[in-house]
Amino acid sequence: MVAGCGGPGHTETQGPPAAPPDGRLVIAEEGTEPCCYMEGYVRFLRIESAGRTVFDGRWDDGGPFRRTLPAGDYRVTRYLRPCDGNCSLLDPPSERCSLRITVAGHGETQVRAMPKTLGTCRMLLAE
Repeated sequence: MVAGCGGPGHTETQGPPAAPPDGRLVIAEEGTEPCCYMEGYVRFLRIESAGRTVFDGRWDDGGPFRRTLPAGDYRVTRYLRPCDGNCSLLDPPSERCSLRITVAGHGETQVRAMPKTLGTCRMLLAE
């Protein structure tokens, strides 16, 4: 009796498809500093994907924020929390803006957060 190992009807099993490669998100703030927070303020970023929060925290120095993320769709929100007396006590969020983005694998997605007038900001994909 001869057993066939590769003839018709034979199917190879393959493992699960490979996960998409990671990409790099870079967010930079451009424009003028908020004008009227005498006691200071703290910047924050929130990054969400598919209804779950990936990052929600301080963006302390205002320099470019960098994070490696799995390729996919995200919502990025930037906001300020003014200091109330000092920065260990913060007021509710203000100057909030957000943008839906797609982070591509093996690349860098650049976003610009641009404060405008007191109480507003705008986010754009960098070109």
